[in-house]
Amino acid sequence: MTIGPEAISAIEEEEKVLADVICSLQNQLQSSYRQFDNERERARTLTSELVAATRLEDKAMLASDEAVSHALSHKKSTDIGTLKKMLQKPYFARFVVQEIEGQQPRRYEYKLGFAANPDCRIVDWRKAPISKLYYNYKEGDEYSDQIQNRERNGVVIARNAVEIAKGKLVRLSCRHGTFAKQGNNWQLLSGPARARSEDAEADEYSRLPDVLSLITAEQFKAITEDADTAILIQGIAGSGKTTVALHRLAWLLHEDNSDLKPEQCLIVVLSRSLKTYITNTLPSINANGVRVLTYLEWVAETLARACPELVDRHGQVRRPADRPSQSITRLMRSMALLKHIENSERRLRARILSELEEQISWEEAPPGLKKLFADLNSSDLPLLTVLKRLQAGIERGLEAIAPSKPAFHCLSGAKETLQRHIAPLTNMPLALLTLLEQGPEILSHDETKLLDLDLISQALARTKQTLAEGTLDRFSDAAMLRLFQIRTGEVWTGTAMSGGYGHIVVDEVQDLGPLDLAALIKASKDPRGLTIVGDTSQKIDETTVFPGWQKLMQHWDSKQAISKYLTLTVAHRSTIQIMKLAEYVQRQSIATGGRNGRVPIWFRCLKEQKGIATIIEWLNKALDRYPNAVTAVICATAPEARYALSLLQPSFGAAARLGDEDVFSFEEGIVVTDVRQAKGLEFVNVLLWNPNYRSYPSTQHGRNLLYTAITRAEENLCLVTWNKPSEALPSFFAPLVRGIDLTTNQEEDEE
Repeated sequence: MTIGPEAISAIEEEEKVLADVICSLQNQLQSSYRQFDNERERARTLTSELVAATRLEDKAMLASDEAVSHALSHKKSTDIGTLKKMLQKPYFARFVVQEIEGQQPRRYEYKLGFAANPDCRIVDWRKAPISKLYYNYKEGDEYSDQIQNRERNGVVIARNAVEIAKGKLVRLSCRHGTFAKQGNNWQLLSGPARARSEDAEADEYSRLPDVLSLITAEQFKAITEDADTAILIQGIAGSGKTTVALHRLAWLLHEDNSDLKPEQCLIVVLSRSLKTYITNTLPSINANGVRVLTYLEWVAETLARACPELVDRHGQVRRPADRPSQSITRLMRSMALLKHIENSERRLRARILSELEEQISWEEAPPGLKKLFADLNSSDLPLLTVLKRLQAGIERGLEAIAPSKPAFHCLSGAKETLQRHIAPLTNMPLALLTLLEQGPEILSHDETKLLDLDLISQALARTKQTLAEGTLDRFSDAAMLRLFQIRTGEVWTGTAMSGGYGHIVVDEVQDLGPLDLAALIKASKDPRGLTIVGDTSQKIDETTVFPGWQKLMQHWDSKQAISKYLTLTVAHRSTIQIMKLAEYVQRQSIATGGRNGRVPIWFRCLKEQKGIATIIEWLNKALDRYPNAVTAVICATAPEARYALSLLQPSFGAAARLGDEDVFSFEEGIVVTDVRQAKGLEFVNVLLWNPNYRSYPSTQHGRNLLYTAITRAEENLCLVTWNKPSEALPSFFAPLVRGIDLTTNQEEDEE
């Protein structure tokens, strides 16, 4: 498509602006190097003079000068590191405003980046209040806003989103459209959303793309306001849910926005592949040092303390050889069991404290101990915390009181009484079995009507068996963990038992059950320190019953913790054509925007042999066109992925590799994986391996699986079938796909 002269002029202007910025940054870098060398030399000289000095007053003065010189040297070293980063990607957006000063109009230019540089008029988006003009107003809009206690009135003259890689402009979105540099030429793209260029560097595919310049005013407000408010983010596939959540965390971590430190934060995901993906993203948004764990890794850390007998020397929870039935799994992660645990533990706490009132001779106890017990009894501290503090008070009394005193005998008896209570309370496996023995009470909390006494008895029998073997079902983790939290109040943060994390980001929440989610929520010091992300259309775990967004909102609203609920409906990842196919699969229409692209292609074959040959041909074309990209072959299951790899490796060798739970590489080439491992990831090219009626049945679960697989694709989506296709797909002849029939002798070549 021909680019008009006005667009060419806009591109050239943006390239000139960038060139001036790069030139300035290079000059600043050279100056910083000189100043760094000078300060380092000065520090060495001062050190030598300090060693040679004999008078105390001379030593004191030289020591002070030396400390200042070292501090300046360190600052310059930091400046050098920042400038080096900025030379690669100095900013991601540029806008120009015009305001009236006196009687004359005056224009101001600002650029948004991840570090401020006044010489280049670059502001840190996380720190500078002026950045909200970019997000809250469109080009041509008039504004009147309070910024840094000053009324600002004017009009937005220009508002450009840019993508810069290695100091070069590779993408520009402005009033004339969205343009991407392909080789040495600029091309006009259809639609405003981002897409990676064909010659993008390989490392771009190992992390989340930057959509910060594309977020809406509402999203920007959710990211940058109400730091002490939890946020629920729901959105369609590829709408930037995870990206918005991570940028909110990055904003919170900035020293001007909150007291949070990286080590106080946690990001929880469900797969190791997504963990790698997000870990690779954090440095680019200045969120280094934040822990990223899979849910199972996070659980194992606490269970290692709660039930060390169930954890091996590598810190992994020992698992039984077989898996429980889906019904048992659903019970062990259910809302009914969660309510039963919390109600039972409340009653247990009240009963034990009441028994202590009766069993200990308080009239003979020291007044200080009686007051301590009264204070602890009226607190909301966890039961074991109460008992251990009381135990510590008794120990102090025994040390201070003579054995001949009546109070000493009272304290000795109280100590024995406490020990009898504490010992069984620390046995979490026993506590879980005790709870499962109370079938009727569990049923009283069941709103789904899917549970019965026989199922609870089966779960009890299996749990007894696995615990006797020193193992624990993965789906019982949350129940055990929640028990530990309620009784002890402890949360393992990886560095210390601190009572919880300052902020937790939970991704793919739709595949967590009520017990899983409750355990995570209680791992936060405050329920407001949460960012929760999900999409019910991508719920692919049949063993969980997601409580639903409404219940989540009701839960926190009742505690005045949540005031933000964000819904994202613009697909930044996939093209409109790919999203239309995905929406057909789900029988719903949610997306409100996106960019144009190619219609997904569907090759229909009679035999597997022809299907494999077609797949190999399409993959070769994809590799030729996108040599630096990761092309994904997505299968329905892990065994199918291993089988597919065995058929592809003779043709592609080391270029084709398996992406599974253990290893998932984002190097260029072909990754063969299954839909569960691919969830949360994105690839320029995606091929769906024989999406047939067995792999993706026309049930809600089957549709969710297929929707998730389809929406991994950014630009090119290919389906190859040789069995009866999934009934969730449209007709082979529908306009949603470009069908190529290879079941006849007359075959067509892909365009």
